[in-house]
Amino acid sequence: MALVSRTESELREVADRITRDGGRGEAFAADVADFAAVKDMVASVEAAMGPIEVLMNNAGTHTGFGPTWEIGPDDWWLDVTVNLRSVFNCCHEVVPLLMEHGGGRIINMVGGGFSNPSPFMSGYGASKTAVMRFTETLAAEVKDHGIHVFAMSPGLVKTPLTMGNMEKPVVEKHLKLKAMFEAAKDIPPTVAAGIATELASGRFDAFTGRVFQPGNNLDEIERNSEAILSSDAMTLRLAGRR
Repeated sequence: MALVSRTESELREVADRITRDGGRGEAFAADVADFAAVKDMVASVEAAMGPIEVLMNNAGTHTGFGPTWEIGPDDWWLDVTVNLRSVFNCCHEVVPLLMEHGGGRIINMVGGGFSNPSPFMSGYGASKTAVMRFTETLAAEVKDHGIHVFAMSPGLVKTPLTMGNMEKPVVEKHLKLKAMFEAAKDIPPTVAAGIATELASGRFDAFTGRVFQPGNNLDEIERNSEAILSSDAMTLRLAGRR
């Protein structure tokens, strides 16, 4: 598994753990919002590890908080730029390779901002909504090439990003993240990992262009696949709750 972030040292521990568990983990440094850096990174990954089979776009930031008219323009655009451009950059470089290899899968992280209004974090919400539409569009473009594209929302997860944001007064004022964590409304990170594994396995290839969320009952989705796939209303919210 190739792991990518701006700082390679942050990934080394995870890569080593994957290797100790019998897999192969390699860390690559790249700013995925930088197209030239992505181009070099993708070439390095294939040279070191062979053909890419699955791309997961998980990079993102959540910087601009507060009423839209009070958010600093640079913070607002940072959320849109990183969250959307990184997905485009990586897909732009990886899709042709997947075509050459006979197909593959792409998973784009959309977060909670795609399905409902996002008061006091409009840049984040706008970026994730755009990623959802991009996912649907790309899925339609590559459907004849054996490539399946999914969106995935992990729910509220304890990460360095969310925990760091929780300490910001503007976040506590408008979003009450601390109360949400204290009420145990967060989702274990293993849930998202499990969904990603299932999508990467090919089990849900028929649902290309759709979004998967922590509340989805994957077995129920599989059993009711015909009904779900025939309904346009289910494009953004798959049926089947735990």
